[in-house]
Amino acid sequence: MFPIPLPSLTTILPQAANTHNHLSDTYPPPPQREGEDSLDSVDPRYRPFAPLVSPNAPFPRLRPTRFLPARCLEAWFVEGELICDADELGPEETLDATWLWVNGSDSRWKNELLYWRQEEGIHSPEHHFREQNELVYSMRSVLAALGGHIKTIHLIVYDYAFNVTQDLSLLPESTVELLSRWRVAQTPTWLDFSRLDPSSPSHPFRYATHSEIFHLPTIERDAMTMEAGEKEWREAEWRKNALPTYNSMSIESRIGWLPGLADVSLALNDDFFVLRPQAVSDFHSPLYGNVFRFDLGYNQQIKANLDPARINDAGEMGGLHHANHLLSQRFPRRKRPYFAHSPKVITRGLHHEASLIFKEALTVSSSRRFREMKVGHGDTQMQWLMSHLRVERWREALLWTYIVAKLGDSDDHLGHNAREEFRDLFGLERGVDDDVVQIEVHRGPRWTLERARMKSNFEKANWEAPKETEFLWSSLDGHMPNLLPPSTDAKQRDM
Repeated sequence: MFPIPLPSLTTILPQAANTHNHLSDTYPPPPQREGEDSLDSVDPRYRPFAPLVSPNAPFPRLRPTRFLPARCLEAWFVEGELICDADELGPEETLDATWLWVNGSDSRWKNELLYWRQEEGIHSPEHHFREQNELVYSMRSVLAALGGHIKTIHLIVYDYAFNVTQDLSLLPESTVELLSRWRVAQTPTWLDFSRLDPSSPSHPFRYATHSEIFHLPTIERDAMTMEAGEKEWREAEWRKNALPTYNSMSIESRIGWLPGLADVSLALNDDFFVLRPQAVSDFHSPLYGNVFRFDLGYNQQIKANLDPARINDAGEMGGLHHANHLLSQRFPRRKRPYFAHSPKVITRGLHHEASLIFKEALTVSSSRRFREMKVGHGDTQMQWLMSHLRVERWREALLWTYIVAKLGDSDDHLGHNAREEFRDLFGLERGVDDDVVQIEVHRGPRWTLERARMKSNFEKANWEAPKETEFLWSSLDGHMPNLLPPSTDAKQRDM
């Protein structure tokens, strides 16, 4: 990924030997909770816990992601040839998986919902929160379909303030010290927390509550720009408006703050089930990147305009329109395709990058306790935003590589030689008015997605090839093509 904004070549070359100011080579290990977090819950519905503290500033920290060894990059990008062997490429990736869950049938939760409904003066449909006991089967299906390839399961749950009068009975008898910061997590009744080893950084299950992941991006304190305590005050005020939350889009915007989250993970709802065996490469690989399952229906594309009628949309269309509006402020304004109702691939680094690029808008939208609130410009569909941010950043990288890195000179200018190279590339005659010229672009042959070629690449890497995915297009072939109206000849598509 390129830093924001894109630098000129001359500004990044002197820093090549010392990039620690921009990218972190290490990621902090997941912190451990205070107290006895390895004991099973006294009441399986509720779990007292000591919340984790907010991450140290600055957070998030952008850092490099795994890719091919340096000697293999040119052959891979220029010729599509994989010249590295399995030893150089390293072991196959594993994935984390995240679930959002709430028991909307629980009376304690219902009472809080009713209170905040009245406070905010809105009505939120209860069927959005109804507990159907689907989570356990959703998790089992993923573990069965991706057996041995899921490193950690992350469960994000609702939490309550600790009420001394009613919650002391939830504490195990061995608890000797009640911490003042304790809260109570709402948990599935079938979870056996006695099997949890909180001291293990590689334990396959972790849980986190809303209060633990709702934080704002931070910078290292600077006496010239931020007074002592100002950062903490700002976040405290924001959390007062944001928590407790009954808005899944707000929660999804904070997934990047999950302690111990892997760089690549699957994001699922509890009504998602994976019913066939899958390979990691059905979702992600260092060779072909993240797999996006866009809806290719022309009329399913999301518009970039803000519709005032959708600011308090109880569904997801308001969040989608707002997300495309944000993208269109930073990148070309266009309709962008919807995605299928299936597990989404998210990258922690890109989640963090989006949190910084759209910091102000996400701060407001994530404070919307309910989707039906008329705050800001509406919700933001974070997973859709990240998917299309990756598409646009790739296009930006392609343009930057050619315009700046290849054609740009040492003075950060496009001089006479660059102009002549432009003319040669497009076959333009000297003396022709550049404002009226038409350029005919022909599609070249592409073999990136040939089955035999892809199979050979995965075999060479000793990684499992996709089992249930048919690839229609790869970013190695350029920028994602636009969707055409149904009546348009497919040959006109610039692929």
